[in-house]
Amino acid sequence: MKTKEYFAPLLKWWWLILIAMLVGGGSAYLATRPLPWVYEAHSTLVIGRFLFSLNPTQDELYLSQQLAQTYADIADREPVRNATMKALGINALPDFEARPLANGPFMEISVTYTDPVVAQAVANELARQLILLSPASLQQSDDAGSSAFVQEQLKDVQDKINRTKTEIKKKQADLATLNSAVLIQQTENELNALDTRLTSLQQIYANMQATMPQSARNQLSIYETADLPVRPVGPNKILIILLAVVGGFVLSALAAYGIEALDTSVKTQEEIVRLLDKPVIGRVAVMPGSGKRLAFVADQPQSGVTEDFRLLRTNLEFFAVDQPQKTLMITSASLGDGKSTVSANLAIMLAMDSNYQQIILVEADFRRPVLAEGLGLEQTVGLSDMISHNLPVREMLIPYPDNPRLKVLPAGTIPPNPTELLLSQRMDHIIEELRGMADKIVFDAPPVTVADASVLAKKVDGVLVVVRPGISSRSAVTAMNEQLKRVGANVLGIVLNTVRGRSTYYATQYNKRKRPGRRKPSELGAETRIEGA
Repeated sequence: MKTKEYFAPLLKWWWLILIAMLVGGGSAYLATRPLPWVYEAHSTLVIGRFLFSLNPTQDELYLSQQLAQTYADIADREPVRNATMKALGINALPDFEARPLANGPFMEISVTYTDPVVAQAVANELARQLILLSPASLQQSDDAGSSAFVQEQLKDVQDKINRTKTEIKKKQADLATLNSAVLIQQTENELNALDTRLTSLQQIYANMQATMPQSARNQLSIYETADLPVRPVGPNKILIILLAVVGGFVLSALAAYGIEALDTSVKTQEEIVRLLDKPVIGRVAVMPGSGKRLAFVADQPQSGVTEDFRLLRTNLEFFAVDQPQKTLMITSASLGDGKSTVSANLAIMLAMDSNYQQIILVEADFRRPVLAEGLGLEQTVGLSDMISHNLPVREMLIPYPDNPRLKVLPAGTIPPNPTELLLSQRMDHIIEELRGMADKIVFDAPPVTVADASVLAKKVDGVLVVVRPGISSRSAVTAMNEQLKRVGANVLGIVLNTVRGRSTYYATQYNKRKRPGRRKPSELGAETRIEGA
């Protein structure tokens, strides 16, 4: 498969993709246009005294991180929410999130709101209320009297430590002046006792200080207050619109490929040629209007479609140079491919050629005859009656009103056994008799889906198959090819019907060129007069 075939569905359904992208982008624009800008404020809290310790331990860090997750859960509970709303005098809180930070003993409170002032106030108040309602703060409130007593005891112990240090310095000074061994020994004993007392007092002081609130590992405090946000964080309207446009493209592209996957019709000329292994000898464009389609070339002789049939006629003449094709059958893979339209217009176009004295158009489709009515012929008897009742061939032929070189043999009465009629010897005699009457005989045969076409294909010189791109089923075209090969039909080539392209446009414009008017003899130039002489 060629690369361009992969993108063929996108090119074919470009209008659907464009509409989907415009609808997606337009809907996103209308949806995001009234949305207000959103601002986000952040306040940061620190847990414990980890940052203020000169020699922090790994246990302190781990404990602070665990406490940060706990306090983040507490911040989202009703007591903190209600206290914040009461403090700010509001009935509802904007969207906020409390979460521990990945590294360090920190937690962050983020508030999102359309008013940056409100977002800042709520972030700071949430942090303050979380501190007030934290277990450590509540414990401090209950132990306020105990804290004052501990402060007094710390002051007393500190005074004792200072006095002990003074006595140690004095004893050390006295020791330097003593000469008596007894006094020296006594002074050293007293110094040892003072050192022991100092160590004990220092331990007591450290233990008492650890019980103070400012030394607690469960202490929660504000590390950074929320600043007033000046830039909105959302919504990103441009990104939303772009995503909607991309989404429209993706969905419509998938729909295009899905439609093509479900569509089993043949699409391109290359595919049709590959399936039938025959050349394309004619391309008929879409016929404009809703007039006489079976006689379009007669009604619209200057149209591009008529030019398409001229080219088809010319190509058939090239085929007839080495192998004359006097009897020509037109068939198709299925109903609706336009084989009757091609048959009638091709026969009319052949009759327009002065090289042919007589053209006969035979309607051999007994099941769905349309030529007589489509060409405006009133005769109801035809080929089927000729075979069944042995009627004379020449009397059944109807002259075409617009061209005496064309005669039409209608299908006649619809028989119950059309295949048997075409198989009969009488049909062979009729074909031979028609050969002697005309230069070219065009048979409008039924589709190959019925047996009639296979029977007739063996009796004619050549077969043209009509395929309608985008309509003819791939399986039907394949089955037609196999059946015609099976019966040994001489398939000349393919006629593509209702092809959308630009060739018709150019042909139409060329035919519309202004033609020179008839000039008077006095206006003829010298060249014309010489030629006439």
